[in-house]
Amino acid sequence: RAAMVASSGRNSSSLSLTCPMSPTRSSRISIVPPPSPHTPRGHSRTSVNNAHLCRPEVGSLVQTKRLGQVRGQDLDRPDPSSHPQRSLTKAPQSDLVHKEDALEAIMSAESQLGFLQMGLYQLNKLNATRVAVDPADIESVDKLDYLMDGLDFESPSEHCLDPQRDSEYLEQNELRLWSCSSQEYNEGSASPPEWFSDIEGLGIGIGFPSDPGPPAKGVDGRPPACQDRIFGARCGEFTVLGLANGHGRPRTSEALLKRIAELLPPALFQSVPFLRQDLAGALINAFHHVHCEASQELDLRLAGAAVTVVLIDDHSVWVAHVGDCRAVLGVPDPHANAASFHFAPNCLTSDHTLAVSKEFDKVRDAGAECRKLVNDNVYRMYIRDQEIPGLTLTRAIGDRLAHAVGLHHTPSVAMVERHTRAQGDTGSFLVVGTGALWSVMSERTVVNWISRHFSDAMSAAESLSSEAAERWQDPECTTKRSLKAGLPESFGSILIYFKPPEAAAGSTARSFVTGPHSVKDSHHDWDTVKHKGRADELRRTQARLLPAEELAD
Repeated sequence: RAAMVASSGRNSSSLSLTCPMSPTRSSRISIVPPPSPHTPRGHSRTSVNNAHLCRPEVGSLVQTKRLGQVRGQDLDRPDPSSHPQRSLTKAPQSDLVHKEDALEAIMSAESQLGFLQMGLYQLNKLNATRVAVDPADIESVDKLDYLMDGLDFESPSEHCLDPQRDSEYLEQNELRLWSCSSQEYNEGSASPPEWFSDIEGLGIGIGFPSDPGPPAKGVDGRPPACQDRIFGARCGEFTVLGLANGHGRPRTSEALLKRIAELLPPALFQSVPFLRQDLAGALINAFHHVHCEASQELDLRLAGAAVTVVLIDDHSVWVAHVGDCRAVLGVPDPHANAASFHFAPNCLTSDHTLAVSKEFDKVRDAGAECRKLVNDNVYRMYIRDQEIPGLTLTRAIGDRLAHAVGLHHTPSVAMVERHTRAQGDTGSFLVVGTGALWSVMSERTVVNWISRHFSDAMSAAESLSSEAAERWQDPECTTKRSLKAGLPESFGSILIYFKPPEAAAGSTARSFVTGPHSVKDSHHDWDTVKHKGRADELRRTQARLLPAEELAD
């Protein structure tokens, strides 16, 4: 440590600086200040006691300013002494850290959920169908019987509060019933009833594939039971037409479809809402009654059916459905120059499947576990930590175990007034098909497949079902990519023409015209229009060249 010490002698003007050079010796350096300009020459300055001055230590926080660095007061700057001194505090932790931690937790949870839904389970193609899982090889069904607590017999709808049946209407009017499956129809053991053609203002046709393909073997070595059935009823002024598509064990499903065809029309006409002329409430009541009766007669833990029912009277058309049997109304295209050959689809139903976000949210909130498995292309509904029921449907008759996790049998109901179909669009029609039919043919394709190309509703419905079955057999069909090869499906359809019987006349094939609409002599066949030479001729015409001159060159 260096210290400046004043030299001996009062009039001495020299200062000595002693600084430690080494632990053993020190060096004295003499510093002589220059003479002050204010001191007269020949006079000496008064010695100043500088003993209190010292050089700061290395690393010291105390620093001295040189005289040349001292500035005057800046009047435009506030006095620093007027501000209170701020104490040093620790900087708080940034909110970004908390946000990053929260985001990491969310991403981890989503990754875990995705793994549980996709990677934890893998779909076995041998046990999966289009809408469910084949319960033949499942052994853990009995231990889940505790889930069937009878709540599925208690419908939340106000139309089902009164379970009483009233036969007043049936006593006054005769009830005629009819039903058939695709196997019965192709074998000739069942045919459409005569009263189909007796209904004024309607043309009714049903269709099944004429060649369903090679029969697949069931679990017991026999061909699987047909899991589609069309049924109808006539009582008074009302006509009932229905299509049911079953799933589950084949024999149980076949028995369920028969009971639906037998129970639903009488339940409709005997319900209390029907006597109050509440047709929507009568349909809801009939669906609930059929579910309760069939569940007491059959083992419907893993068997069920998608059902669509059409109720027609003189003024309106009512459509009620559960599942994915869609009903589509085809009307002539309202665009100019298109009404004579093109039809526009108007869907009267919305599929009750997990592919619909509203239905997905309902069953998930009710406790179902929705998974999209490895090798599968759709979401399926499961009981938590179980491998059943594997349904893609969210509403169906039956499926009692699935009722415990959100599935229900309350139908959606829509209505169309018949007089709106008679105002210039007598070619309008209603087509009902199974979920498999709509999976291979779009709504627009279906209505234009029928269009005005058929004079008979029966031939139109049969053609539609056969086309759908042929498309299903195509190896490139993406719908069955995750299913077992050769898996049989159902393609039943119902067609209803809303037109007078005398107006039922098929249209000729559409003519293809080149040139303006005013030219009537330029009609050509399709073979000519699609020919490559015809396309070349059109290109030359557009280039304002005559074909003969070009060939001559």
